[in-house]
Amino acid sequence: MVRAELFRRYSANTVSTFLFIAPVIGVVFGHWFLGEPLTWTVGLGGAIVSLGVLLVYRYTLSYNESCKSDHSCSII
Repeated sequence: MVRAELFRRYSANTVSTFLFIAPVIGVVFGHWFLGEPLTWTVGLGGAIVSLGVLLVYRYTLSYNESCKSDHSCSII
């Protein structure tokens, strides 16, 4: 239900980008609830994934704003 609502409100590109965060959240929950170790490599991987999601999301927002302002976007 939540996923269907997200797809209704946002584009598939935006929603699928945020699905990449799920493993990072799983690692954090594994540490909190199961005591799994967090190493610097796990932290680095999580930071890289988070940075990638942030960059794609920022690009998507700026692209959508430019399409709304000048209506020059087309589907290729």
